[in-house]
Amino acid sequence: MVRWASPEQFHLTLKFLGSVRSGDVGALSETARAVCASMPPLRLRAQGIVFFPNDFSPRVLWVEIKNPGERLLGFQHRLETAVQPFVEKEEPKKFTPHVTLARFEKLRLDEAEKFATLARTNKTFGEWKAGEVLLMESKLQQTGALHAILEKFGTKND
Repeated sequence: MVRWASPEQFHLTLKFLGSVRSGDVGALSETARAVCASMPPLRLRAQGIVFFPNDFSPRVLWVEIKNPGERLLGFQHRLETAVQPFVEKEEPKKFTPHVTLARFEKLRLDEAEKFATLARTNKTFGEWKAGEVLLMESKLQQTGALHAILEKFGTKND
């Protein structure tokens, strides 16, 4: 079974914070705002389909987010370092820029292989200038996560 993400749910997570105490949200916002204001906007490109954790037992289908010159990785690292005091628990995962398109539940190997053959591509789906970062709150529901924007932070010269 495939559960497709709605376009309203598409997002690039720069850093998952976990639960942040309400008393810390102001300081977190100021920290993130300062980092964003010091960085120029980024040119981003959605290109290529990836199955996670692999093609033969996929749980997630995503599109890779690429950035000429890899400035996105530097921006993400600066932001991650700055907001570290507000992180509930550290995740050992390496940052992999992507947007989740679908989640799978128990695909048989033949279904996974057919899906992978049809979807595997290095096609470019779109390019854009990213000039703001959103601080989001996520609430898990049975139907998936509901996201709410708490703050918006613009980049330099934006």
